[in-house]
Amino acid sequence: MSARRHLAISGSALFAGLWLLAAGAPLLATVDPFYTSRLQEGIAAAERGSHADAARSLRIACFGMLDDEPQLADCLVRLALAQAASGDQDGFSQTFHRLVEGEELVGLYSKAGLPAELTGRFEAKVVEWIPRAALATATGFRHLAADPRESQLAALSPRARRDRLAKLEKEEPKSLRWPLLAARLEKEQNEPKAALAAAERALALAPDHAEARCLRGWGKSGVGKHAEALADLAACRGGDPVFAVAELRSRVELQQWSEAEALLATLTAEQRKLPGVGELAKRVERGAQASAPRPAPTPQPTPTSARTASSTPAAAVAPVAPATAAAAPAPTPTPAAVGPVSGALPTADETTLARVQSLLAGAKTAAEIEGAYAAAAALAARYPNHQRVQHTAAEIAYRASRWSDAVRHFRRGGDPGEGQPLLLFYFAVSLWESGSQQEAASVMRRCEGKLRPTPFVQAYRDRILGATAGS
Repeated sequence: MSARRHLAISGSALFAGLWLLAAGAPLLATVDPFYTSRLQEGIAAAERGSHADAARSLRIACFGMLDDEPQLADCLVRLALAQAASGDQDGFSQTFHRLVEGEELVGLYSKAGLPAELTGRFEAKVVEWIPRAALATATGFRHLAADPRESQLAALSPRARRDRLAKLEKEEPKSLRWPLLAARLEKEQNEPKAALAAAERALALAPDHAEARCLRGWGKSGVGKHAEALADLAACRGGDPVFAVAELRSRVELQQWSEAEALLATLTAEQRKLPGVGELAKRVERGAQASAPRPAPTPQPTPTSARTASSTPAAAVAPVAPATAAAAPAPTPTPAAVGPVSGALPTADETTLARVQSLLAGAKTAAEIEGAYAAAAALAARYPNHQRVQHTAAEIAYRASRWSDAVRHFRRGGDPGEGQPLLLFYFAVSLWESGSQQEAASVMRRCEGKLRPTPFVQAYRDRILGATAGS
């Protein structure tokens, strides 16, 4: 994935400067002309309908406006609208949460005095795409959470609620809210087939909606479509534990024992008490034991070889260890006990690594990148010092803005070396965002002049090397 594409999904790096506002850091009133030009490019692209181009330009523009609150608020709102128009629901959600953070710190949104036409379009999309529960706790946006119809639904029996939601879907066929609520209801009622149907209707309106994809994965697992379920459920870890149980069930049914073991290890003690987990854990243990490689049987001497041995002079016969000692395999060091390695993996794990890289190559949303990272992290846990595995996990973690995870994988895998300047750049940025400024500068200097000087690369280069120039 290119640097521009990373920029389109990165959130925490771009807005880390907001925390300086809360600390009372001095503000700079002037925005660099480079960023104001990107703002105008983004506005022009949005007006002509090139929303993906608009989002890219606006993302860069917002990066340079952290010290000008009104311009930053305007830029973020326009970025969110461009993301919405291009169908990037995950990006819209991230930008909305940046606005909420700014509102909590300095009243970023409410004090900006934005045009009513602009805020009207933005807030209409917020109501459509941001869950009501999230709005209810979002500073500056709580007024958008009120909807008497939802409170009325909560008071109904499951059957009456199902009928009411079906009616609301017919009345508002373009509203994501009602099929999403229907899918949640069917999950609560343990009706996977109905949940799957409702989630499919929600995804027809918002193809990248993360919760709808998790609900679809839960439904597919429940109806036996396990391979299809995993494509959705791999990105759902860390959310509702019911989704993790569904993923575990599908991996067990597909006999993916190593992946199931890694997933089982991430469940808390409370989650292990969820219905069905105990039986699944037993099946994982039995399956892993049955699939473990067995030592090859020791060849027994044939009568011919026995005759040959007996006819050979004693002085020419080398001493032979007892059969039991010959059959015992040499101890194999665990991955944690050896240094960085880069050799071939077992066939099954090479296939898993190739699948992870394929997932990353085809990822178009933050949720898909998170899914690729979940698979890479499970493999990295099994090979903590394998260079290719750790560097692959590090790259995916970087692209998902998991800075500390990326640093951890880079340290385990070993130095990428000057022959891989892009990996060095990823390492430097991850170090910087994790707070290791001096080390980040040292790594960044090693890839100087070896990367194409895009605005994104130059912005990070200037920030990292500029901040440490006088230290």
